[in-house]
Amino acid sequence: ITEKIGDEFYRAPTYMTFEEYLNWRDRKQQEEYFDRLQGVTLSGDRSSSGIEDPIAKFDVKTSLIDRLFGGTNVDIRPQGNINLTFGFDYQKIQNPILTLRQQRTGNFDFDMDINMSASGKIGEKLNLNFNYNTQATFDFDNQMKINYDTKNFSEDEIIQNIEAGNVSMPLRSNLIKGAQNLFGVKTEMKFGHLRTTLLAAQQRSRQQSLTVQGGSQVQTFERPIDEYDENRHFFLSHWNRNEFEPALECLPVPISQFTVTRMEVWITNDRLATENVRDVVALMDLGEPQPFLNGPTVDDPNRPDYSLVSPPELDNKGQGLPANNNNRLYPMIASDLVSDPAFRFSDQVVSRLTNQYELKQIRDFEKVRARLLSSSEYTYNDQLGFVSINLNVQPDQVVGIALEYTYNGIPHKI
Repeated sequence: ITEKIGDEFYRAPTYMTFEEYLNWRDRKQQEEYFDRLQGVTLSGDRSSSGIEDPIAKFDVKTSLIDRLFGGTNVDIRPQGNINLTFGFDYQKIQNPILTLRQQRTGNFDFDMDINMSASGKIGEKLNLNFNYNTQATFDFDNQMKINYDTKNFSEDEIIQNIEAGNVSMPLRSNLIKGAQNLFGVKTEMKFGHLRTTLLAAQQRSRQQSLTVQGGSQVQTFERPIDEYDENRHFFLSHWNRNEFEPALECLPVPISQFTVTRMEVWITNDRLATENVRDVVALMDLGEPQPFLNGPTVDDPNRPDYSLVSPPELDNKGQGLPANNNNRLYPMIASDLVSDPAFRFSDQVVSRLTNQYELKQIRDFEKVRARLLSSSEYTYNDQLGFVSINLNVQPDQVVGIALEYTYNGIPHKI
């Protein structure tokens, strides 16, 4: 056995017997065998088995991307169209009233129509889906979702799934129901046998229960009465409005000594009816013990005063009842009707009420061509003192009521 450095011997030749050679060769083969199992060789980065040498150099960037995304391939496939419209609108108006600058006007016209979608993959773990359309009818037609899924690669990964964009949160429990249309971030993690789902999102949907009976849909909803039943229910007087709540304190029987015995309801004749039609004058303060016309104010120094210091017709609490004699308006008009029958003429009543009584039309009274409603067109509560009209009363229509009632057995008229 000779040992050289270059072409020069640096050690004297040695000799070994055949038995010694066999022992040396056996130890050498054992060392090569164990080195091959460990992936370590002296001639390169890989052994004959193909296992990488842990001491050899390797690409850290490529290994990290491959581990995170399950590969280094990037595949993005966009499709769709973007239409841009540019224009200029110029107008020239030859109008001598306008200045020269106003006669010539111009502005830019710009419109954009986008209908795009894209699907992409980075490795095998990250998926991207996106679509956007400016002409979409609903917001949920535009979807964007990024999905990072590691379930198919390793069961030991802590982060199993990450979703961003349009996500959902379905739950298997009947007690708490999940949501479907969410926009945010959802993460699924696994710690041994413990699984957790974290969600931070904005809910873009709402849950609604529908019932179908006999082929039709039945849905129960509630709305305040003043939002759908406008201009249908009217109190007969301010006294009835003030006594409405006290009369209902001991249900089911209202506590009231007020009883309507007869009623007529008149409304503006917008149907061109010919029966039960006449000219009607409706007065706002008729029969009110505390009328609106109670003397001058700062805003209206000429407002007349038709109130009485002590109304003659009172209820059990000492409050004035709605009655013709509880203010000065009806007695004065009734006296003039007796002394001057021409007061009843329809062509004079407006001027007489405006000039002689200082009333203002629309605010204090209205003269209209009205028709008498039939009993099927309205209902009323004879104890609580309100009427419900079974018509859609328009804001420009006038409703007038004449009634007779008894209070504690004593009859009254308005």
